[in-house]
Amino acid sequence: MAHLSNENRRSRGQLILVTAFALAVSFVALALVLNSVIYTENLATRSESAKASDAVKVKSDMVDGTAQIMTYVNEYNASEADTYSDLVDEIRVGVSNTTQFAREYQNVNGQAINTTLVATEKGTWINQTFSVENKNFTDANGDPSWTLVNDTEGTRRFRMNVTDPDALADTGDLAAGETRSDLDNFTVVARDRSVSPAKTWKMELFHDDADLIGSGSEYVLSVVVDGDQRPTCTVPNGVEHFWVNVSAGTVSGEDCRALRFAENTGGVYDISYWNGDKINGTYRLMVNNQSALDPTHYNSTVTAGPPVLDKAIWGGKILVDYEEQRMVYETDARVVPGESDD
Repeated sequence: MAHLSNENRRSRGQLILVTAFALAVSFVALALVLNSVIYTENLATRSESAKASDAVKVKSDMVDGTAQIMTYVNEYNASEADTYSDLVDEIRVGVSNTTQFAREYQNVNGQAINTTLVATEKGTWINQTFSVENKNFTDANGDPSWTLVNDTEGTRRFRMNVTDPDALADTGDLAAGETRSDLDNFTVVARDRSVSPAKTWKMELFHDDADLIGSGSEYVLSVVVDGDQRPTCTVPNGVEHFWVNVSAGTVSGEDCRALRFAENTGGVYDISYWNGDKINGTYRLMVNNQSALDPTHYNSTVTAGPPVLDKAIWGGKILVDYEEQRMVYETDARVVPGESDD
């Protein structure tokens, strides 16, 4: 972009993407409850001469904006949509209004943009975030060790709230000659069965009151990747609850370097809980819909209690048209929140 003085910059029309206002207008009209700003992105000041970088930047911003719209619709489902088509309609309205408001600002510079949602990919929430905070992590039948999903090609926004830390397995229960590996600790397992032997990632949560780790009595998160023990992460005694963000790799809001979900597994893997009766709390994670989900592990209605399966939009594709006096640019782009667009 050409270097401009501050005065010249002020004289140029700024291209501002005011998605927050667009979404507020459109979602309120659809009785959607917006409690936070979804997305406000400045597309940056453009020079009068067309540059390919301007068009590429517009595409990048529209991808980011659409990803934020998808994230909001998936997280809050403010219109209580119960079908995939309803969720898609919400996202399509947001993208359409984003384009409309951006176009109004671009027209003063002789620039035009049009963004269309052309495809979506189905996803599924595995959800235990309602009704009973102190429910354990057993399935709908009360089984403590069960497989949440088979052959998933993607997982994101995997979070747990341990609402009763004292329910975690206690290392003080060790008998003579036993080691920590003999305990029935709550464990999250990601297992890649496409290779032999299968690659396995395991995350354990337990209470180390026997000082096995060497830093005193505390709650411990331990990660083992294909038999390789990683450094542990701990939470001090006395907390009423703590969060484990499996996807973000944090424990109680602090970075946990050992926690890299499904590390060293392949692109397709199973997710299981072992000893789900040794933890109380809530959890939620999204998997792509190419996954195999056994409905017998889940309740079919919210009133029956968690866990349940909820619909979500995993990702999609947008078509971006950008035009100005000396350039016409058209491209499509894949949009998956949390995943970079190559």
